[in-house]
Amino acid sequence: MARIRSTKLDYYQHPAVRSLPLHIRGWFPGLKTIADDDGRMLYDPRMIRCQLNPSDDDVTDETIIEWLDKLAAVGALLIYSVNGMSYIQINLDSVFWDERISHPTPSKIPPIPENSGEVPEDSRGLRSDSGGLPLDRIGEDRIGEDRSGVTPEGSGDVASEDTTTPTLADQNETTGEGDPVDPPDPVDPPPKPKPDYAEDHPAYQVALHLRTRIQEWRPNQKLPVATPNGMQAWALDVDRAIRLDGRTAEQLNEAIDWMYDQEQPGRDGFRWRDVILSGGTLREKYDKVSIAMSRQPAGKQFKHEKPKNYKDWGK
Repeated sequence: MARIRSTKLDYYQHPAVRSLPLHIRGWFPGLKTIADDDGRMLYDPRMIRCQLNPSDDDVTDETIIEWLDKLAAVGALLIYSVNGMSYIQINLDSVFWDERISHPTPSKIPPIPENSGEVPEDSRGLRSDSGGLPLDRIGEDRIGEDRSGVTPEGSGDVASEDTTTPTLADQNETTGEGDPVDPPDPVDPPPKPKPDYAEDHPAYQVALHLRTRIQEWRPNQKLPVATPNGMQAWALDVDRAIRLDGRTAEQLNEAIDWMYDQEQPGRDGFRWRDVILSGGTLREKYDKVSIAMSRQPAGKQFKHEKPKNYKDWGK
């Protein structure tokens, strides 16, 4: 089953990829679509040819084998055997496989054997003298082994040194300077002082006025205690409306009185009573209330006349 794979610009700029013939550079991204989410596939040149080159008469099974050998020579993949069956493993730790699979499907193909220090006979060009990909660079995160210190036989490379940064305890153990010193505990920044709105503060007076009008209309409405400590949250929202939104205490009080001075349900201000039930909603809905106030000034009534005869209802 073909899968969606990605190919980034780094692939075409890599020296190993540039050393390949042009037709193999463009053919390899299609090979990745055959591989499973672990970068493995069955080594079957005929199957690969039928999937990637179904209409190319000049591409034969031998051509596919030749292309796979050239890809193996630059470290793009490894051909290995398990129980007499040959498989392909794409190099997962290179520019040839740059996939980020969110929900990978477990591979049904066996991984590279753990005792793969010897290159299988059917690896076709992957021996150390042919410049192929060392076995310790293929699928090390898939097999579960730590191969960071393994050096391919005959490659002449020295095993990479451990570049892990030593901890403070390791340094003290090496230098013999005594017990490790614990780092100082982080100091939390001092909390920001909360604003205190006294009874003479304009924000507190507007909030208290709103609470009074709500309680007159809804005696059973759950409201904060009418004290400076209980009204701090409402006063904070009103203060933000004054400082940040550019309102004045007179404008906010006028909007509150406009809502509650209208006794007829058909008035615009009457319906805002069910919406503005706190200092936060007063600040949030003030713009809409202001528009409604300009559209329906105080004293103006909606004309709503019931027809005297039921026959006139449809007229």
